[in-house]
Amino acid sequence: MELYKRTPDGSIAFTLTELEDAAAGVEERRSRESAAAWKRKNRRDAG
Repeated sequence: MELYKRTPDGSIAFTLTELEDAAAGVEERRSRESAAAWKRKNRRDAG
């Protein structure tokens, strides 16, 4: 995992790729969990 890179002027720039990928995974999982919860609720309300 690369946390930072040096820029041509010598300063440090942090790379967020790893964090962005992790956040996208969490968002996708939350979306699936939410959809599953709505399906359970709808089945319960219909039954």
